[in-house]
Amino acid sequence: MRRRRSRGKNRWVSDDEIEKWVEEEQWAMENSLDMMNAQIDVITNNELVTVPSHGSIPEVVEEGIVRMLSVQVNSMSTARVRNRKAAELQEVVRRYNPNLIGIGEVGINWNCAKNGQRLLSLFPELEKDSQSATAHNSHLSEKIGVHQMGGVGQIIRGELLGFHKRKSLSKDFRNLGRWVSTVFSGCQGHTTRVIQAYRVRSVRSKEMGSMEQQHIRYMQKNGLQGNPTDMFDSDLLNQLQVWRANGDRLILMMDANEHVLTGKLCRRLSDVSIGLREVTKDRLGSLCPNTHASGSIPIDGVWATPDVEVVNVKWLSFDESPGDHRACLVDFTSRSVVGTDGQRIVRPACRRLTSSNQQSVDNYLREMERQWDIHRMDQRLAAIELASAGATPLPPEIAAAAEKLDRQAAEIQRHCKKHCRKIYRSEIPCSPEVSLWDKRGKMFTRMLAALAGRVKNPGVLYKKARKLGIQSPRRWTEEQIRHGWHIAKAWKRRLSLSAPSLRTDHLTQRLIEAEATGDTERATAIRNMLARESNSNMWSQLSWAFKDNGGRANAVSRIERVENGEVVEYTAQEDIERVVREETQSRFSAAASSPFCQGLLGEQLGYLSDTTIAASILDGSYVIPPEVDDATALLIDEIGRIGQTIIRGSTRQDISPEEFSTYWRRVRESTSSSYSGVHFGHYVVAGTSERFATFFAKKISLTMRTGWAPSRWGIGLTVLLEKIAGVALVNKTRAILLMEGD
Repeated sequence: MRRRRSRGKNRWVSDDEIEKWVEEEQWAMENSLDMMNAQIDVITNNELVTVPSHGSIPEVVEEGIVRMLSVQVNSMSTARVRNRKAAELQEVVRRYNPNLIGIGEVGINWNCAKNGQRLLSLFPELEKDSQSATAHNSHLSEKIGVHQMGGVGQIIRGELLGFHKRKSLSKDFRNLGRWVSTVFSGCQGHTTRVIQAYRVRSVRSKEMGSMEQQHIRYMQKNGLQGNPTDMFDSDLLNQLQVWRANGDRLILMMDANEHVLTGKLCRRLSDVSIGLREVTKDRLGSLCPNTHASGSIPIDGVWATPDVEVVNVKWLSFDESPGDHRACLVDFTSRSVVGTDGQRIVRPACRRLTSSNQQSVDNYLREMERQWDIHRMDQRLAAIELASAGATPLPPEIAAAAEKLDRQAAEIQRHCKKHCRKIYRSEIPCSPEVSLWDKRGKMFTRMLAALAGRVKNPGVLYKKARKLGIQSPRRWTEEQIRHGWHIAKAWKRRLSLSAPSLRTDHLTQRLIEAEATGDTERATAIRNMLARESNSNMWSQLSWAFKDNGGRANAVSRIERVENGEVVEYTAQEDIERVVREETQSRFSAAASSPFCQGLLGEQLGYLSDTTIAASILDGSYVIPPEVDDATALLIDEIGRIGQTIIRGSTRQDISPEEFSTYWRRVRESTSSSYSGVHFGHYVVAGTSERFATFFAKKISLTMRTGWAPSRWGIGLTVLLEKIAGVALVNKTRAILLMEGD
């Protein structure tokens, strides 16, 4: 086994020590319930010794902020290392939610990668609503395998996607994979370029696959003098000067492999023609102590031009960072990056209530039954039906009672949805082994809170700790608890490599047990779960190969309208709503120009069509005036035919519970609807219960018979969709109206 430096230590770790750690870890895996106290002393020799972070940054991204993350992963070419580092990076992304991720030393020759594989395919959780850009040594002479030292990449996420110009992507012009840059264009020609770069070390390596040797071979082939480091410095400085001369604002994230202030290249970045400044020193007043695990100086940095405003900077600890470099988080103002105070889009959380989750359905219906009995919903609806017999329209007092009943039913539905299940977001596929170490890690966090006096009943907490195999938890010191937390985190990282297979083995074992006991219902549910998870994995892999990762359209935070021959832009919420209302009003009132609403016929019918003329059209006795055109005459005849059919009683004016259940069994549950929050899923689940199917069928029948409608039916949500991507002209958008589900 190759010798390696212990993170944070200044000595070599011997092979005997490494073998000792491996033996202890293997024993701990086999005796996981008793390993906590046994390993508390080993942690002092383990490589997970932590150093504090530098700077601070809020976990929640504030309004008007663009957050960027720079990491050095030090190769992701092998599956074992790739899975571990991908899990660590995704954990950082979940916690801090950056809009752009710059990745250095990817270590993959994408020309030799599997069909369809790209940077985003390494991070399944980041694929949705993301775009990626990569650069590597693409010369044919270096196409010898998927593993290739060096290479950089970027991932663009969230609101920043709407400003990303894919055609402006720029890579290292020598095709050596030394840097990649993406451009973000905002209002009035505002352009910001973000560069991720990796500088070749000045110390020459003898390894044939090293970046130094790759660049030396390139220089020899093209007759270039000097060394790879000087070539990088000259090329990057010239490129930065060109971009700056073109008016681009610049953000440079780079592993400089030299001191970020006193290094040869870094000093020249502040030249007048470029004007870059290191944001850590500029914002915090001090540099990060060391950014490489075995180093003593900061060699990684983030630089920005003076016209880019920096708000927060934080260098994570080595324990939090993927790879052997510290990861850096920087907050910039949206106005300085894209020229506008970008509005953060809050993505809707997943639905708690879904018919495919039987446990949530059972909990929902059980709570609904309880609330229905408490508020006597069935009896109140029966009383309203009795009082409304033959009453059209409903008397005011009965209409008020019906409105109150509907409002309370909607409140109960939302309440039951909120309590039907808890949503857990697991970092890795769940299994008993993973769950054990996850619970232990959380328990150590709570034990720290107990030491600080923030737990009301520590006795219950320590009882749960003993059940998790943490012996004598009351005697643990703060240092021991922190060591235990790092052990739990280390085991979760180790288990993340085999978590998918552990998950499958766990469900398969539960399936065998259910079949052995004759529990067919449980066995069917487990089979469905296995199939669903297998299909999800399969489609994720297919999307890597076939999905057109074009990102998504920019969310409409502005609208444009042509006024007096000029395009006027509106960004304030009140102005956008006013312009949209004026545009949609003209569209939705276009029916007023039809013959039914014009001339004598329009006057006779009236706005609500409740006149004697309207009644004569329905019963077929209306005499059509000769001036009415043929198409309108045919329509009046058809209305009369349908009206006579209804009057004769040949059509029903109620809905049976069976019809209600059949209808909602066939709809697509994921359809967007209901500003009130009572979405399609509520009625799909209600259709599975005879009691609730009867209630809602009667309520809808009441509307059909009397013409009364709940007030929430009068509220809809207008959504504007761009017909042409990037064109925000209000007359070039498609307006759809989301109505209530029922």
